Amino acid sequence: MLIAIPASLLAALVPTVLYTLLVWWADRHEREPLPLLLTVFFWGAVPAVVAALVIEGTFDSASQRMLDRTVIGGAASTALVAPIVEEVLKALALLAVATWAAREFDGILDGIVYGAVIGFGFAMTENVLYFIGAFAEQGWGWWAVVVMLRAFVFGFNHAFFTACTGIGFGLAALSRRRVARWLFPVLGLAAAIFFHGLHNLGAELADVTILPFFVGVLADWGGFWLLVLIVILTWDNERRWLRDGLADEVGILLQPQEYQAMLTFSARAVRRLAMLPLWRAGAPRRVALFQRQLVDLAFIKTRLRRVEQTDAAQADDLRRRAAQLRTQIMALRPDLAPVIDPISAGS
Repeated sequence: MLIAIPASLLAALVPTVLYTLLVWWADRHEREPLPLLLTVFFWGAVPAVVAALVIEGTFDSASQRMLDRTVIGGAASTALVAPIVEEVLKALALLAVATWAAREFDGILDGIVYGAVIGFGFAMTENVLYFIGAFAEQGWGWWAVVVMLRAFVFGFNHAFFTACTGIGFGLAALSRRRVARWLFPVLGLAAAIFFHGLHNLGAELADVTILPFFVGVLADWGGFWLLVLIVILTWDNERRWLRDGLADEVGILLQPQEYQAMLTFSARAVRRLAMLPLWRAGAPRRVALFQRQLVDLAFIKTRLRRVEQTDAAQADDLRRRAAQLRTQIMALRPDLAPVIDPISAGS
């Protein structure tokens, strides 16, 4: 057991780090603040898991007094109670971000990122418990099977479930109607509970028949690839925000070739790499800051267009933030003026 505990911690941590980095990379245009990501990850990894264990344990104790622990009773608990409890608890972190850090919540991709990170935190802690339990029950052979299933075959499950809720919050952030701002998160949460319940039901009934297990696997991976498609579509949507939001800043805040470079993630990375020689000390950092502030400005202008006719107070706040960003960007221009654009220079 002394070896099983650190081995379980490592088996849970390594895939979590890799998966989280992949999601962080997917947030290509406007990456979320690291302290906020760490906060929601911690929520998923500790408070949400502890609360879920307490609530589900209480329900299990009550159900044992009322029902025989048959396959039906076990399926009801895992397919209904656990998904509802766990997805609601994870959704609380999304609600907190959307409410108190609304400036960092721009749309669907942000919802996916925050939801996935919360899910990874929850899955990591849950996996540690399952891995240690597997070793205690049947030794290293069963431990390896459980690690393979939970860390790799179903490694994205909790992230996918909570990302569904995140999509709901992202759609709410984009909506102009008050009713929709409440409805979309509820629908997203319902989708998370549905897919979570379908997965749990398949796992619970796998001892009876293999068909539900395969249905759960198909739902899990089908949902994952649907999520990938949504991420790709949001990249195109955010590129359009950049194109529209920065078009009228050409000749004022940025040069035409810089505008073209801002429209793609790879072109922006090329500009930063061109600043790496030692005689340009600090230039990569300044270019990265310049690009990040331009992205922030484009996204703020997009949000402003959505709310300026419906929310005067929020519109005034967005105009004030846009003005502050313009001032900060202009202050960087003397340092960036001599920069040669690597794309135009090579053409």
